[in-house]
Amino acid sequence: MTDYAEERQQELEALQSIFPDELQCTSEKELSITVEADDLPSGEPELAVSLIVKLGERYPDEPPEIELAVLRGDLLDSDRATLMHKLDEEVQLSLGMAMIYTLQTALKEALNTLVIDIVKRREQAEAQEAARLEAIELARPKGTPVTKQSFLTWRSSFETEMKIKARKADEEALASLPLKEREEAKKYHAKLTGRQLFERHSDLITSDATLIDEDAVEVDARQYDRTRESRDLQEADEQGHQLDFSDSD
Repeated sequence: MTDYAEERQQELEALQSIFPDELQCTSEKELSITVEADDLPSGEPELAVSLIVKLGERYPDEPPEIELAVLRGDLLDSDRATLMHKLDEEVQLSLGMAMIYTLQTALKEALNTLVIDIVKRREQAEAQEAARLEAIELARPKGTPVTKQSFLTWRSSFETEMKIKARKADEEALASLPLKEREEAKKYHAKLTGRQLFERHSDLITSDATLIDEDAVEVDARQYDRTRESRDLQEADEQGHQLDFSDSD
């Protein structure tokens, strides 16, 4: 007859020597082992769980009750279900044998695999978010770049539009007036302003350059100075002769 109590005690003693820091025994039928994922990618947060095992009277011929408690990190419900499924498979394969060490080893491997999956999922989520933001940016209406020519075209169109609106407003205001006042307003607006006359008769404005006679002769100021100097000398000479003639008498 199998002594289940003795087998459980022998297994617990072996586990205490293997996991001196990780193993905690609540009783001879309940224990927990801290299991951590290792070989984590750089910057990846730690992931650690507590494997809680409750042994029945006929363990290991009957499966133990297993629970998982998260100690560090985060686990999705789907991730927890994946880990529990892996442990259940190991339990079924190990019935009739001491299995807690096997369960700890299987859980550690599953955690390491899960960390890799978590990193891949996060990278995929980040890529999808980046693609979504890029699509939003591409779909956003873009303004037309302003060039000198496009601005001049816009300004011409804008001025034309403003003139049409102003004319329409004047017509509406004129139409609202009594007949007599309307006629007087028409006569008033028919008179051209000084600015309008200036713009209409701009052809009368002549540049100073056009007033210069095409046949005009340029005067050399230096030539004028030499001529005047010669005339002054001649006048002085004539005066000298007059003086000499007076002395001879």
